[in-house]
Order: sequence, then structure tokens, then C-alpha cells
Amino acid sequence: MTGRFPRVNRRGFVAGAAAFAGLRTRADWLKFFARDEAEPENFHVLRRPFGTDPSREISLLGCGGVRLCVERNNQNRIDRELAAKIFGYCYRHGVNFFDTGYLYHGGDSERFFDSVLSKYPRDSFFFTDKLPTWHVKTLEDAKRIFKDQCERTASLGHFDVYMLHSVSNPSQYDQVYRKLGVLDYLKDMVASGKIKRLGFSYHGTHEFLSELVEEHPWALALIPFNAAEPKGEPNRKVLAAKKIPIFVMSPLGGGRLAHLNTPARRHLESARPGMTPAEWGMRYAASFDGMQAVLSGMSQVEQAVENVRTFSRERFAKLSEADIDVYRGAIGLYKKYKPIICTGCRYCECPYGIQIPEVFSWWNTFQGEGRVPADDGGPNDSQALRREFLVSYYNSIPERARADRCTGCRKCKEGCPLKALAINTEMEKIAKTVSHVRETYLAKGGRMSGKGVLPC
Repeated sequence: MTGRFPRVNRRGFVAGAAAFAGLRTRADWLKFFARDEAEPENFHVLRRPFGTDPSREISLLGCGGVRLCVERNNQNRIDRELAAKIFGYCYRHGVNFFDTGYLYHGGDSERFFDSVLSKYPRDSFFFTDKLPTWHVKTLEDAKRIFKDQCERTASLGHFDVYMLHSVSNPSQYDQVYRKLGVLDYLKDMVASGKIKRLGFSYHGTHEFLSELVEEHPWALALIPFNAAEPKGEPNRKVLAAKKIPIFVMSPLGGGRLAHLNTPARRHLESARPGMTPAEWGMRYAASFDGMQAVLSGMSQVEQAVENVRTFSRERFAKLSEADIDVYRGAIGLYKKYKPIICTGCRYCECPYGIQIPEVFSWWNTFQGEGRVPADDGGPNDSQALRREFLVSYYNSIPERARADRCTGCRKCKEGCPLKALAINTEMEKIAKTVSHVRETYLAKGGRMSGKGVLPC
């Protein structure tokens, strides 16, 4: 294997992941952060000059606001104490790029960022927010949303970068930003000082991107980029050629690529023992020309600690060409069983309460391993597997949030950036599969009650 990663003996790296592997409870992590506040571990996230303003530096790791720590008993509420500790930990170790959006956590993400970042000197970090394109039907909508955002983040004074959110559809862009005059309005906000720079997040084709980059001197572009994202590399090349700094979202495909199937994990382990799939994916996203920073929505403490260490100047190194080939090979093994490609962004907003990302994530734990029950006489024709499948589904997904509740209304598609993902079709497939497995399980002697699956 060519290419070597730096070896360091500083405090915090001697034991590697073992330094925090024993921490399990919320109380354990709060104590960990208290110790780090008193005596910070001696490593710092690598920074690079900002491509469109070289006088400023941007950390290679950025904190995203779409997935923050939530309370155990209320998944809709941010665990503000623990999430603030994560942000503080990242900030102490050099992270200075913080990104949120109008719809994240029902608007509470913006309020949370305001409360946490206002503790730090304003010129010591970049704060970015986004205008949800698909929610703008009139110019007044854009003005109302922007006013809301200014009020929610009043303590921060301005947006270092303000993005056009989830641009992908040429006709939608033309209608919202050209015909309604929203882009001109945002330029006025730049002139007023409320916005320092304009950027955009993007999910479309490289053909439209080539047109979009000529529209304005954009400060940055935020794109999905990972080894499973087919549009990522063509879009990266367009932006790199234009010298627009590239910020990466979904480096792990909404977390899917941190939990690869067994063949993929073995493939990676044979190349670099001990390097996690998450570290592979994060390094991959930062290893190409034009990459400014990799954003991560760190909803768990372990993710934050691992990411900060991965991107520290004491440890970070780009993947070699050989490493890239290994990683792409592992992703090929993962995609062999055709998992549902969902980033978990939650823009789908099901009006009937279906937990779309959770249902897809659950499905992938079986589909991705090739372990969906069957009744064809093969290795998956097993009552034990059927029971495991059903128990997992009924325990993971609340009854009112399951796939069979889908009405096919397609309202979820309005905000979904993955236009090729037929959410209602996938929900129908999952519902039919669960129903069939249940019927087969019962027909072969399995038992169920109103509370779920009973032992055989």
C-alpha cells in the first residue's frame, strides 16, 4: 500500500480511539468535555486559506446543523447541553466553519447556533445559513424567511456566507432567483452588510452547474461528494475549473457509508487495519483538488471526536491513488446489494408522519448485507431471519411512522434533493416485503401478538 499517514505521539493520539472507547453514557461524555475544557488535548484541525478570500482560513472540518444531538426521549428536541459541548470541543480544536439551514430541526438549529456561537469572538468563525429554494413562491416569501433567520440569529449580526439552498432544477432556479428577483434581493442584502458573501448548495447535473457558475461570483459551492455519489466527481471538476471553493456535504452519504456491509469492511480492514469506514470516507472527500472543507452533522459525540482527530494537522493526510482505489472497491461491494440511496437530510417532510430516513436506514441494514428474508429455499429462507427482520422493524419504527402508512401523495418529493429517488415506490416495496415476511412467518408457525413478534 502506497502512502503513509503521519505518526504522532502527542497526547490524544498515543492510544488512538482507545482514549475514548470506554465512554458510553451522556454523563461520561460530559466529564470528558469538562476535562478537555480544563486542559485541551494538544491537536488542532488543519486550516486552509479560503479560496475566494485568502486573507481568511477555513478549517478542513466544518460543523453542520442538519443533524444535532437530540434528547433521548424526544427525538424532535436538540440536546442543547451536549450539542453545545460538541461545538465547544470542535471550536477549541480549530473548527471555525459552522453551517445551518432554515428548516433544520424545525428552525431550532438556527437558534442553537446563535446561542452557542455568540460566546466566541465574531471574527473567529464563519457562520453560514441557507434560503430553502423550494419554499419560495414569491419574493415576499424570501424576504419573510430571511427576516426570520436574521431574528433567530440576531446575536451573530451577519451571515459570513448565505446560500441558495438545494439548487438543482434549472426551471425552478429561473423562476425563483431570476423571475421573482430573489437573487437581486440577496445581492441587496450583501450591499447592506447583512450578508458578506453568496454561495449555493447543489444537487443537479454538471451541465446546469456549468451554467450556474457564470451567474454570479460565488464565494463557495456546497455539494454532495462521496464514492457512492455519481454526480459528485463531474460537479467537482466544474467547480475546480472555475476555482470556486468546494465544501462537501454528505461525505458519508448521510451516515450510510460509516456502516458498510461485511464484505466492504473486510476489504478496507485488509488494506489499513484499524482505520474505520468513517475515517476512510472523510479522508476520501478531502483528497481531491478544489476541496476546501468537509461538513459533518455530528449527532453523536463519538463522531465529533473521531472527525476532529481525522482532520487534525497532526494526523491528516490525503488518500493515495492506491488508497482511493481500495476505497472505491469497498463501496462497490457495499452497493452490490443495492441499498436505498438516501442522505437522511429530512427535507422530505412527510405530512403523515412517516419517518422516511429511518425506514430507509432500517431497510439498508438488511438489504445492504443481502439478508432480506426469502422463501426460495436459499440461505435467507429461515424462520430465525424472518423473526429477526420483523422484530427489528417493529422495534425500530413506530407504528404510525412505518412504510405501510405511505399514501403515495408524493409531497415528500418537493424538498428531496435526490430527484431520482422514488420515495413512494420504495415505501411500497418495503411495506409489501414486510407484509409478505410476516405472512410467511405466521404460516410457518411463528407467533405474533398486538405488541409484536413472539418467540418461536
